[in-house]
Amino acid sequence: MVVQSELESVQTQFENSDGQASSLHKQVTALERQLAEVQETLAEETRHKLASQGKIRQTEEELALLREQIEEEEDAKKTLETKITSLSAQVTFVLHNL
Repeated sequence: MVVQSELESVQTQFENSDGQASSLHKQVTALERQLAEVQETLAEETRHKLASQGKIRQTEEELALLREQIEEEEDAKKTLETKITSLSAQVTFVLHNL
């Protein structure tokens, strides 16, 4: 009788433990799935971030080239203005001496 009672108690505990183990396994599986989703999202965001950083770097390089080009054009403009002033002065001198 006592052995039967203990056996039933152990069997009930085993069933409860088995149910808890099954529940914990389901929770672990769900958490693993969530972790995989978060890792994929992180990887995607990292790819986007790297692509954006590359575009920013490229845009900064283009901006630097454009600034350099503007500077060169401004220098060329100053050179032309100086030549125009010099030629204008020469034309004026020639016209006054005619």
